[in-house]
Amino acid sequence: MCRWLSPPPHRFWTRRTTRSAARLPPTRSHRSDPAAPFAVLRLNLDGLKLFNDTLGGSHGDRLLIAVAERLRATVSTWVQGACPDGAALVAHLHGDEFAVLLENLSCQCSADSVAQAIAAGMRPVFLQDGQEFHCTFSVGIALPQAHHTSADDLLRDAEIAMDTAKTQGHGRWTLFERSMKEEQRHRFQLENDLRKAIEEDRKSTRLNSSHITN
Repeated sequence: MCRWLSPPPHRFWTRRTTRSAARLPPTRSHRSDPAAPFAVLRLNLDGLKLFNDTLGGSHGDRLLIAVAERLRATVSTWVQGACPDGAALVAHLHGDEFAVLLENLSCQCSADSVAQAIAAGMRPVFLQDGQEFHCTFSVGIALPQAHHTSADDLLRDAEIAMDTAKTQGHGRWTLFERSMKEEQRHRFQLENDLRKAIEEDRKSTRLNSSHITN
């Protein structure tokens, strides 16, 4: 079964993800288990900004509709063929981002296999208003872990993994690891330190200029 939400009612999405998490034993972690009972995928449509900037937002909106329809069909086909007892919820989050909640995954199914199916399903070129668009997604995958306390935790970790996948080039997918969060915090602190250093340098330059003038 595959359902579609657009735009996604946040409470509904949170309730479904939290309900899935509640089925797990509280101490169980699936950090290294590719066949976890459920998974969250966060997808960023590569190249949409360039398409919009080149052809305009209205063309981009029509392209998004076509991409969303193919994404839903691809996930639905994967569920029916690879995981018939499973279920999927596909949502357009905003702009060029989508999310997929996979539930009731069996040991024969893995979250990265649906990422491969999505990549294959998006490979045929899109023809939109006479223009070709080669669609790829950067995909982040988050599996339930012991440190997760809410649905937002899973979505956040999937987003961190998606951002990591984007740095590796178009059409990549990455499974979330705790080290990614530490790297993100490190980058955040580094950027803050850099901003402070630049501001202090500016203040020092203005002060020196004032002394010279006087």
